[in-house]
Amino acid sequence: MSDLSNASDQPTRSKWRKRLIISAILILGVGSLGWLVWSWLGADATRPLLEEMARISAAGEPIYPEDFDRDPVADEENAYLFAMAAAEALAMRTSVGDLTDWAKPFDLEKAGQFVCANEEALALVRKARGMTGCDSGLRMRLPLVNSFPACVRNINRLRQLTKTVCVAAKWHHQIGDDLQATELLRDAVRIGRIAETNGVILNHLVAIALDSLTYSCIEEICYSLQVSDSGSPDGLATRRQVEALISELLDEEQLREATVRCYQVERAWNADVALSALRGDAPATASPGGAVMAVLLRPVLKEDAVTSVRRGSSLVEAVGQDNWPAASGTLPEAPDGPDWLARLRNPLSGSVGALNNAVRMRYLVLAMRRMAAIALGVRLYEIDCGVRPAELAELVGEYLPAIPADPFAADGRVISYLPGPARPILYSIGRNGIDDHGKYADDPEDWPDPDYDVPFFLDGNRPHGKPEGEPATASRPPS
Repeated sequence: MSDLSNASDQPTRSKWRKRLIISAILILGVGSLGWLVWSWLGADATRPLLEEMARISAAGEPIYPEDFDRDPVADEENAYLFAMAAAEALAMRTSVGDLTDWAKPFDLEKAGQFVCANEEALALVRKARGMTGCDSGLRMRLPLVNSFPACVRNINRLRQLTKTVCVAAKWHHQIGDDLQATELLRDAVRIGRIAETNGVILNHLVAIALDSLTYSCIEEICYSLQVSDSGSPDGLATRRQVEALISELLDEEQLREATVRCYQVERAWNADVALSALRGDAPATASPGGAVMAVLLRPVLKEDAVTSVRRGSSLVEAVGQDNWPAASGTLPEAPDGPDWLARLRNPLSGSVGALNNAVRMRYLVLAMRRMAAIALGVRLYEIDCGVRPAELAELVGEYLPAIPADPFAADGRVISYLPGPARPILYSIGRNGIDDHGKYADDPEDWPDPDYDVPFFLDGNRPHGKPEGEPATASRPPS
């Protein structure tokens, strides 16, 4: 009986052996064919992207890592090194959060201790402002992703440093030393530009946050700033100091160049990531699973590679525009559909929506910067004449070279002004492009609503929302 059983098993085993051999041959054949197709696609896939990069370079714009190299700066003339030394010297770091929390009363005694503990750091910041050169020493090289940790390493330090300078400015103002407070505000303006030295988008976004903090500090101090023509032993700021601060705020050339550079670096970054993915040498493809995904996604990557770089070029063009309406007209369209589908269809340019929002934030902060400069001019006029001007045109000539344009207006109108005694404000018409005549929220005690005008409070009394327990007013529905 067992002999018959063994005899019947032999054909079955032979059949399965043949199937396994045939399957192995098929797998090897398909694999070889896939390898040949992969090799052919590899050369073809990168060609359109390399041609697009060459076109950008031929137009005189940076796209290759070495295009972003800076001329070296001597250590003794390098603002970046002095700023980093200042950040390293910071003391009582945990206190700065409480002292910059708008929800808490400003503790003058604690602030005084904090400022005294940070005299060395503040002195180094002052030296940094006096330096014309700024170089972190970083030189980007392929693959660019390896440069990222070095680019963002000191972001938190600069954030802490700016907060420290603003606390010091506010403390000096409150003890009557506006001469020192004004100098510290100028220091804070300079840190914002130092923050963009390495030129990646994350540095730019942090610089936006630092600038916002600085302009808020100017808003708090400006209305009661004490100024004389020559200053005094009692701590009055000098007119020359305030005029220098106004001039620095109105000089936007360095700001524009740094912003454009950040978006150019982002475009180069996208190009490098795309090339690495198409060639199969990206870090994400090092594992077997990553390599398989690279094979599966290669047709999508091939299509999206040039698109991502061209979208980067649109962003570069947008941030170079004079106002938000012009910029929004050149922004790339975000991929359609849900986020997960957009990432699948456009793996290299799926973040374009977030970058478009970052461009809009640039113009928001630009509006605050211009309004800070105007507010200082209004304060000088008020000191001279005893009242604020009836209209901003009265500032032109002696206090301001011209009234800055509203960066959210398409028609070239200037920043608007409501001098009323109840709550005098400067304002921009904001992202919706509609003049709401200074209305910034449904309830004047609420936080300013981004769907209304963008205010700058000339009495320093920015509302921070209703007291705890009271319902907030409903936000205006999106227009």
